[in-house]
Amino acid sequence: MSSNSLYERARRLAGNSALVALSLSAAPGIGQAANLLHDYSAAAEYSNSGFFTGEFDEAAADATTQGTGFKLTGSKTASDTMFWEWNNYYQLTLRKYDVTGFAFVWGGGINGSLSDGDMLNTAYDFSIDFTHTTPTFPEYDYTGAQWRLVTGLLSDPYSPEQWQSGPDSNSLISNEAWGSMNAAGQQQFQGSLELSIDDWAATSATSWYVVLAVEWFDPLARPGWEDTQGSMNGDTFTLTIPNQSIDVDLVSSTVVPLPAAAWLLGSGLLGLASIGRRKQS
Repeated sequence: MSSNSLYERARRLAGNSALVALSLSAAPGIGQAANLLHDYSAAAEYSNSGFFTGEFDEAAADATTQGTGFKLTGSKTASDTMFWEWNNYYQLTLRKYDVTGFAFVWGGGINGSLSDGDMLNTAYDFSIDFTHTTPTFPEYDYTGAQWRLVTGLLSDPYSPEQWQSGPDSNSLISNEAWGSMNAAGQQQFQGSLELSIDDWAATSATSWYVVLAVEWFDPLARPGWEDTQGSMNGDTFTLTIPNQSIDVDLVSSTVVPLPAAAWLLGSGLLGLASIGRRKQS
């Protein structure tokens, strides 16, 4: 039942008695919640110094509206060729010293006002799968991978660009999780992050972000002690954020659930109407 129909019913029951009521839309704190907006989803080569070093692949990542936030998904496969490039000066294919893996980035603006005590919750579920070729000198075999997931708020809008640092370098507030693998194969990672928003961040924040970065330790393709023996062997690395996804959600500390608010307001109006009828009789 709408707030207007409740109000009209109570007014008719009350007759000429004085009745002052607020509609649901005018009642403060009822049904008024900020929500996240989506501006970008992409993946690119990444350096552990915190910079995106390659062109962005927008088709590799996506975001679907879910409640006051988004379901973030993506999938990207890279080979050990991403660590190499042709050098015109030496007329040779040489290693890149500015690439250690790749990263996904999602983010956008915030619609509405945040409040002290709001929460930015991020539940994650993704998998890593990579292959590995034993190097010529096994003593240099330090294969593995590590990942880092960061979620946070920014005071200014952010737009991902090549050779730009990630949004996590300028966070108002942030929270992160990390993990690693020390052998080739597939492994799934699950967990959740909770970011409590204080009054300062609530006043200053204009946008949100999530970054998932992976660093791939492939000794046949990465700079290291075995440089003179390095080569490309077709090793591959895949990071998948499937339908289980990364779910980022903005939880308000002040919102009263609308159905409960409607019942409370309706009960109050009907109570006033009953008093008005008794006065008339």
